[in-house]
Amino acid sequence: MQCGDLSIDPARLTVERDGLEIELTLLEFKLLHFLAQHEGVVFSQEQLFDHVWRSAGILKSDFIRRISRLRKKI
Repeated sequence: MQCGDLSIDPARLTVERDGLEIELTLLEFKLLHFLAQHEGVVFSQEQLFDHVWRSAGILKSDFIRRISRLRKKI
């Protein structure tokens, strides 16, 4: 799956840019993959939390910090 200059491989749970793998945690990968599947759709923080994080037992207080970390990596 291509999303801009990122190559996302859901089978291998990997993300690459310019042939170099970007190391993501499983939850970071799930968030990125979810957003890539819904390119152009705007989600509220609550919607993202419900779709990606709630089932993982992540606290809402950690949610913003983890999104910020993902943004820095990509």
